[in-house]
Amino acid sequence: MWDALRQVCARERASLAEIVTAIEGQRSESSLTSAIRVFLLRYFRAAATEGGHWRAGHGHGALFARDRGAAHGPV
Repeated sequence: MWDALRQVCARERASLAEIVTAIEGQRSESSLTSAIRVFLLRYFRAAATEGGHWRAGHGHGALFARDRGAAHGPV
């Protein structure tokens, strides 16, 4: 969980404290740990969509781009 949270911080260019404070501000009755887990699940599920794959530069769309010579690096 903590590794995933650090990955989000790096990707969003935010400190751990900033991300956790934002999660804390949006939770209602669950524990902070539970709220962090839900946040991470939602974050990575959004990245797993077709649009999320395109923005991340991998997934089905990147294969077509690579075939055209537009993508760089491993898929």
